[in-house]
Amino acid sequence: MAVDKDDIIAQLVQVLVVVVTQLQPTEGKLVALGQEILDAIAEESTAVDSIIALLNGLVATNVIDSATAARIKSAISSDRDRINAAVLANTPPPPPSS
Repeated sequence: MAVDKDDIIAQLVQVLVVVVTQLQPTEGKLVALGQEILDAIAEESTAVDSIIALLNGLVATNVIDSATAARIKSAISSDRDRINAAVLANTPPPPPSS
């Protein structure tokens, strides 16, 4: 029995169409999740920037002393360091280049 290459190629194309069709909804969900993460990061950055601006204003008007502001900024920095460490720990290494 002879194998018809055109039939095999047609079957492979059909399988690929099914696979791609199944992946499209998942890809959309991943893109949406990625956007949600980016939005949360932007909100967090905006909040942190606002807190730092507020602290600087409070120090400038002598409402709080600079040592207190420095401790608050250090706590914020510590949280950022913790987030960075978690991201690094949970990010797989890139595949080796050929």
